[in-house]
Amino acid sequence: MLLAETIRTIPDYPKKGILFRDITTLLGDARAFRRAVDELVQPWAGTKIDKVAGIEARGFILGGAVAHQLSAGFIPIRKKGKLPHATVSIPYSLEYGLDHMEMHEDAVTKGERVILVDDLIATGGTAEGAVKLLRQMHAEVIAACFVIDLPDLGGAAKLEALKVPVRSLVTFRATRRPWRPPGSRTSRSARGSASRGHCRARTCRRARARRRSRCRCASMPRIGSR
Repeated sequence: MLLAETIRTIPDYPKKGILFRDITTLLGDARAFRRAVDELVQPWAGTKIDKVAGIEARGFILGGAVAHQLSAGFIPIRKKGKLPHATVSIPYSLEYGLDHMEMHEDAVTKGERVILVDDLIATGGTAEGAVKLLRQMHAEVIAACFVIDLPDLGGAAKLEALKVPVRSLVTFRATRRPWRPPGSRTSRSARGSASRGHCRARTCRRARARRRSRCRCASMPRIGSR
């Protein structure tokens, strides 16, 4: 099973020109969900991890499962005003400005070893803010883990510049074929080349040679960021 095949791509959501990577299809597949959690956990199996921090909201689903597997506590990192107890806060970058994220001031103690988990890293503003927030509380951030990395947007590089190792399970480049339900048929040559924005399938070459139609495996719009 390829995890990438269980992730649905929705074009023009939440706005035109963005490809939204929807992991609800992965979460709904029991085998894929189990495999994703196992692969996120694998490098730290048998290692002392005190806490797993999950970023609102899909990071809660994955982070809770990872924390369970590692016998670690869980820290929710939320948007400003969502936590009931006394909090610490930090601003983080958005595409058009700043927002704030918070965690409870007693969620982590000095020197605790923490793994950060979220579903996706794109521009990295949210994850970078979460790392800085944890370090502000004197936690040791061991690594940041994601199901999806969009490397063209540079988020993983930002975390690595902060000396945080990054683990991701699936990489999507700036062009990618649309999601197909598991089990649907696609020629091997089309699968191998659609992610590069062009198709080399024999049927497409023949169609172009006969001038009946244009290749339908054209590049998708640019990937948006979270």
